[in-house]
Amino acid sequence: MKILLFITALLLSTLGHSQNTVKPPFAEYNKTDVKITSLTFSVNSGDELKSINWNDIKDIFKHNTNPKQEVELVFKFDLSESKNKIKGEFKIQGENKNIDDLISRAKKGVRGLIKIINKHKK
Repeated sequence: MKILLFITALLLSTLGHSQNTVKPPFAEYNKTDVKITSLTFSVNSGDELKSINWNDIKDIFKHNTNPKQEVELVFKFDLSESKNKIKGEFKIQGENKNIDDLISRAKKGVRGLIKIINKHKK
């Protein structure tokens, strides 16, 4: 019985000390530097363009820390099921600090694009 208790105690002590503990890293560096340079919308109907939330676009580009960062808004359309089967795109580029102006110009372009899409519906 003494031998059984001795072996059990020996086994428990070796198992207890054999566990590895995870040491924290020496130094941590958690800096994220995100640069969003382009946002593309691909549509095949005017209704999809009407559902764009322009405030979200401004929020997406606010993560850019450099105000002189070049950003681009791209609007692609593919009317393969229309009578003329047209497709194309337009881009608006500028600096991140002028995002309000870029969004204003994009809104004008999207309004024109909606007119083109509605004109070429089936």
